Amino acid sequence: MAPHSTVEDAASLQTLSIDSKDGLSPREKVFVYQHLPQISDTMIESYDRDFVQVMQGMDIKWEKMPSPLDFQAWREYDRTEYHNYDREVHCKRTRTKVPVTVTKVLVSYGENNEFGIHVFEPQHEDAGARPAVLMYHGGGWSHGDPNIDAELSKFFASELRAVVFGVDYRLAPEHNILTIHEDAYQALEWVIKNAEKYSIDSGRIALWGCSAGGHLAATVAMRDAKEHNPSRLSQVNLVVPALCHIDAYDEVLKAVVLAKLKVYVPTQQDEAIQFLRYVFAVMAQALPPDHPVVSPLCHPDPLPEHHAPTHFSVAGCDILLHEGIAYATKLRNAGIDTMVEVLPGVPHGFTMAVKAKATLNWTRNQVRVLEAGLRK
Repeated sequence: MAPHSTVEDAASLQTLSIDSKDGLSPREKVFVYQHLPQISDTMIESYDRDFVQVMQGMDIKWEKMPSPLDFQAWREYDRTEYHNYDREVHCKRTRTKVPVTVTKVLVSYGENNEFGIHVFEPQHEDAGARPAVLMYHGGGWSHGDPNIDAELSKFFASELRAVVFGVDYRLAPEHNILTIHEDAYQALEWVIKNAEKYSIDSGRIALWGCSAGGHLAATVAMRDAKEHNPSRLSQVNLVVPALCHIDAYDEVLKAVVLAKLKVYVPTQQDEAIQFLRYVFAVMAQALPPDHPVVSPLCHPDPLPEHHAPTHFSVAGCDILLHEGIAYATKLRNAGIDTMVEVLPGVPHGFTMAVKAKATLNWTRNQVRVLEAGLRK
């Protein structure tokens, strides 16, 4: 979500463009003020009332949420607070639920390089080799782990009868993006190498990534297409992906994003820009903003037309909406099979509201997209 304001009561909402008859409580209006655009000129950005009400019903301790610039505090928050919230997947299943076992393995490569993988394996009687999904978690490259998406991983494993691999890549600033990307890519290599062990059909492998994880899925998919023809991937799923350093935006994207920041955080534009720069700077370190592993959107043309089909999920109230659409357009114009799903009225962190109608519908769509991409 965008950096939130310090509004503490509804009295501060006098200038907010929200109809007093919209049915929201004062507390819900504070949430809208803090996390969603104050003025909406399109239906894509008009806040989703159901989403707001569900988020407020979760009783999130916003006062405990760290500064966006404090990655150590975020790691502690993930450990002590985030995992206490409801992470269950509540949408309707289309297949009989099966048990899913979870194991952790350590992957080594090169000299002194190690990272973990959480393996979510469905226990079922279906004959034949199974598809695989590699999942890259979010957290600004500097915090988070596969536990963030553990319930969704189990859901995918059961619904798709697929083996799901949660990649516990190393984090910034202890490691820069080249190391983080290499972990993400070596995870794919490891899954292919161990396909027989896990009864995986190596011709049916998908990547899934959210936020910073979407960035990693994008860079891994592009590298795989550059190094292999045909691509070894069946499907790529990018969810609210971070795809470009703000200092590498072209003039059109820069103008759009800066205009939106005036609406999203009218009194905090400098802080928001600082945050966007900081997050990328932590992982890029000495690399230039337009390096293609830092900013996939800056990957030089021509792109490989045999790149795996790619599905984008972008949130209507997310400042990253526009770079997601820009990258989707870049892939499409290269002849790559591309699809974009826009979720109106919700922010970057919409998956946190697991019972919101928007999240439930999106989750079902994710299964549909993955099923289609992993079909024999």
